[in-house]
Amino acid sequence: MEEEIEIVKNIDFPANPRKGQGKWQRKLSELDVGDGFYIEETDHGKLSKLRTIYQAAKSLGMRIESVRSSDKRRVIKRVA
Repeated sequence: MEEEIEIVKNIDFPANPRKGQGKWQRKLSELDVGDGFYIEETDHGKLSKLRTIYQAAKSLGMRIESVRSSDKRRVIKRVA
């Protein structure tokens, strides 16, 4: 006997109860378009931190831009 399987369009996964939003997702969720913040930029791990922030923004469906300032800090700004 064949099991009945219902097809559901545009189904969402339920939230994982063990895993909530990460640090950068929480910070980015507070931003409106045009808002931003600074992060300290060191030689160790600067690209991985920036990559993590971009990935967090992508997971929230938003776009950010970043620009290096002259004082070893980076400006992160929400643009969409």
